Amino acid sequence: MKNGYPSIEELRKNKYKVSVSHRRPYLFKDGSVDVVHHNIAEIAGYIKVDNKGGVTVVNITTPTGQELKGIAYCSKKEQFNKRKGVMMAVGRAFKDANISHFTL
Repeated sequence: MKNGYPSIEELRKNKYKVSVSHRRPYLFKDGSVDVVHHNIAEIAGYIKVDNKGGVTVVNITTPTGQELKGIAYCSKKEQFNKRKGVMMAVGRAFKDANISHFTL
């Protein structure tokens, strides 16, 4: 457990359903920028993925059916880090549900 909250692996071992989505800024040929989470091969007009900024969303369903959601935003000035985003989003999911103490 890091920061008082379990990892994705620990949650799954304890019958929690967890989904994680990472969204990164994409630059398109027309000059527009959009944060999407599709497979790069499916994006028409895609030029490159920006390594700064992004968002990680974690959805958790507890064994009792309670649904939790945590979101971690990465600043446009920071390097996107999936591991850090997941850790922050899991913590926020439990914090937003007023679960400050966690034991498996």
